[in-house]
Amino acid sequence: MIIGIDPGKEGAIVATYIDDEGQYRISFADTPTKVNRDGKRDYDINAILQHFIGLKKLAGIEKVTIVIEGSQGMAYTPTATRGSYHDRPKTAFEKGRGFGILETAIVAAGLEITYVPRPGNWKRKLGLTDSKLTYQQKKEKARLKAIELFPQASNSLARKKDSDRAEALLLTVWGELKISEKPNEKKRKK
Repeated sequence: MIIGIDPGKEGAIVATYIDDEGQYRISFADTPTKVNRDGKRDYDINAILQHFIGLKKLAGIEKVTIVIEGSQGMAYTPTATRGSYHDRPKTAFEKGRGFGILETAIVAAGLEITYVPRPGNWKRKLGLTDSKLTYQQKKEKARLKAIELFPQASNSLARKKDSDRAEALLLTVWGELKISEKPNEKKRKK
């Protein structure tokens, strides 16, 4: 089982696995949220934990690889020429907080994070980087790439706002590539 996580309140958790009948399956979940005491949307920490516990049970004895995008926030410099590429302090804090909540739920469920790639690294590997595109165009490019690679998942990726699901799914592809890059144990024992 490979779990890809696009962190954030708008994010998603996607698991790819082979079921008991040998069929390839994709499980989509938007990051669980709820309305807090202040009337604002916030992470539903218990639901996130329960989701990871459920994925661990689903995996059974199968090895679980977890890939979570490492987008904990970038420094904000108001005078930077490319200031739009940096997060304001509150945004950086919220990204880091969300990452920490997901990381804690993963560990509490008895799982471990395997890879934490930066957005540019995994997107470059999958041919998704293009400095000429806007943020929204990049998200749409990821959604279309996921539909191209997984046409059976097109219903779960039909809306433009499903780009976070698409990115989580593409993180599982990146994870598969990283696993295949590891040297085979038998080859090392020559």
